[in-house]
Amino acid sequence: MAAAGVLKSADEASVMRLAGRNPALRARLSNTVTVTTINTGIKVNVIPAEASATLDCRLLPDVDCDTFLEELKGVVADERVEYEILNQFVGAESSMDTRFVSVVHEVVKELAEGAHIAPEMTSGFTDSRIYRLRGVPAYGFVPCLVPPEELAGVHGHNERISVENMRLGLQVLYEVVRRLVTD
Repeated sequence: MAAAGVLKSADEASVMRLAGRNPALRARLSNTVTVTTINTGIKVNVIPAEASATLDCRLLPDVDCDTFLEELKGVVADERVEYEILNQFVGAESSMDTRFVSVVHEVVKELAEGAHIAPEMTSGFTDSRIYRLRGVPAYGFVPCLVPPEELAGVHGHNERISVENMRLGLQVLYEVVRRLVTD
């Protein structure tokens, strides 16, 4: 939460209150569990003998997967339920002290007055973890100034981005690539 990892309790309480009203922020500050599939019987008039569900669990970076699974079993509290881990990934980060980040910072400063770049922990899923775990820096760089109303629609039924943001994004990407290959 804080750079030094320490927040005054009043500050932490304020952040948690805000997170309670903002699902995207809450997902970055806590472990989440989402039921993504449910499978049961095949006949309308027969109670199924078994059911299965897929849970998408997103854990904070310092949470041990095995410990979390034991806690989940305690919440479910039913010895008839069986668990199978389908995927298990460990998060990774990339250094902000690279040429790429420096170039992005310069371009953003020039093309988007008052804008800054900052590292962010995402609650989303990314294949870039594969590169990071192999020591290759990877960044989820979004070269747009995305207002909250557009951000709220990401991967939604009516996902969209403004023409102005599309134009800015293309300008930023073009200039970042141009500088990286010509400097």
